[in-house]
Amino acid sequence: GKIQMGIDASTPAGIDTTTSYEQHDHVFVVNHQNKVRWFFYKESYMKELQDPEWSLNGKYMAMLASYTASTKAWAGYAVKMSDKSILKIYDSGLAETSDPCLWVGDSVARASVIDTLGKTDSRIHLKSDITAFFGTSNVKYVYLMIKQGVRHLYFVDYSQALARPDTVRLAKPTDMLSENSENPIVSPDGKWVTYHIGNSTSGYRSYVQELQRGSEPILVSNGATFPRFWKQGDGATFIVYAKYPDDPFVLTKYNATTYGTFGDTYIQEVRISSDGPTALRFRFFGEPSKLIGFPMKGGLTSSGSSIVTGYAYAYVFKFN
Repeated sequence: GKIQMGIDASTPAGIDTTTSYEQHDHVFVVNHQNKVRWFFYKESYMKELQDPEWSLNGKYMAMLASYTASTKAWAGYAVKMSDKSILKIYDSGLAETSDPCLWVGDSVARASVIDTLGKTDSRIHLKSDITAFFGTSNVKYVYLMIKQGVRHLYFVDYSQALARPDTVRLAKPTDMLSENSENPIVSPDGKWVTYHIGNSTSGYRSYVQELQRGSEPILVSNGATFPRFWKQGDGATFIVYAKYPDDPFVLTKYNATTYGTFGDTYIQEVRISSDGPTALRFRFFGEPSKLIGFPMKGGLTSSGSSIVTGYAYAYVFKFN
């Protein structure tokens, strides 16, 4: 389909304000008044854009770009918000459902190690390219890869002491090995990832898992989808997720009739530590609380004042 958006006076020059845009040829950032505040237009060699996801520091955006009509011809990119410069992180071999997530830490020097069980993937770009683009090698790239028809979760840690860091495939829950992993989001400290897995028939579950080889998934909640980390101003960390009575990808409008019947959004406080066994490094604190009577998959804003979602319709809710 096509979309039409209003153009804010402060929008950077270069947007055609009279012509509608084709699906998947732009990535837009709009405010609550539906005004474009930032945009990225596909390069001439790209066919489509897909799965844009902001980095947690808000300075970059991870996305996919295709080159042909083939579902396998997708590559992973990072776009710098300040000047729209781009870096290809992963060469073609991804799919339009690869849901890339980018975490960029500080530039403090850290001890580098070599993963002796690592698997080199020539499609992953060199550490020197990453350092030049981000100004640090303290970068992690998380994505989904289809193997034998099923999506699995992978990550690359560029702080490794390798010119081309190894890829690591995370273990799945033992009773969901044939189910698709979806929607990976990295924690604020860059050490954990949360995601959901399942389908509309057998049901969905949300998990959190350490970004380490051999780590095991920890159940967040049954029936939960689109989990996202949120860090409060005082440092407390939470996971926000949505629950649906039916398929989470149905096209439903928000109104007085659907409120409270289509699904809900919950928030769960967690405690994350860098010391001790997994059971102590990641703990749930208290019980989950319902935030709103509508399933929101976009997460809370950094201030916690608003929450967003997007299906066939996009919504922004502002808390009182």
